[in-house]
Amino acid sequence: MCQYQNQRVSLTLRFQIFSDSRRTLFALIILLIDDSNERIVHSYQQLTYIYIRDCQTKFNIYLLCSTRPKNLPKNYFIHIDIYEKTSFTYRKSFLIPLKYPFLPVHRIAVQLNIPHTNDRQENCLDQPCIHGQCIRYLNDKSFCQCYREWMG
Repeated sequence: MCQYQNQRVSLTLRFQIFSDSRRTLFALIILLIDDSNERIVHSYQQLTYIYIRDCQTKFNIYLLCSTRPKNLPKNYFIHIDIYEKTSFTYRKSFLIPLKYPFLPVHRIAVQLNIPHTNDRQENCLDQPCIHGQCIRYLNDKSFCQCYREWMG
């Protein structure tokens, strides 16, 4: 039971969606990552969201740090990717920083807006990506999204 007492993130998610996507089934990949060059994934969860079933749902998720105690000089983030589940069309990514890294438990509540189907993905040129493309988060940070069958 001690694993749930420290070094964890308690995340509550709620989603808003535009009318053009209310019948779309979404896959959400939620990652707890650090700010190292490797962007190590410490914990992850996958959710399925569809408006007609989940419009009033608050999703409660626990993400655990893979090392205990966590590495204090590192910063940690929650990275969320949203895809259409049937076509695997990428919609958007969100990056949520964990402030106060010295705290053993982080409690975060977030409401995310799933973008329109015709929202254009904002690419960026500030990161050289090999076998991928640079994608901009909503908060102006960016990351390299690997092409299919590539990782890194």
